[in-house]
Amino acid sequence: MWSLQQLEKKVGKQPDLKVEMARRKSQYTQMLEMLKDRREVTNLDLAKISFRYSARIGDMRKNGHKITAIYDKPGVWRYVYRGHVK
Repeated sequence: MWSLQQLEKKVGKQPDLKVEMARRKSQYTQMLEMLKDRREVTNLDLAKISFRYSARIGDMRKNGHKITAIYDKPGVWRYVYRGHVK
């Protein structure tokens, strides 16, 4: 997840930064809840929340969540939630 300073450099405006941070956290939270509830979701499911789902998966992995990507068929990957490592 980006820091407020990184977003400020990228966007250049303070008011929009708070909105962007809230949106990103919301996407992160929605995807994490979906993974925890279902244990397995496809990239097609995640793309409904955010087209940059791979970035949010990366954020989750950095925060200690174990998520495995499994190739299913052309254009489809399954993401399996394996828990949280502290």
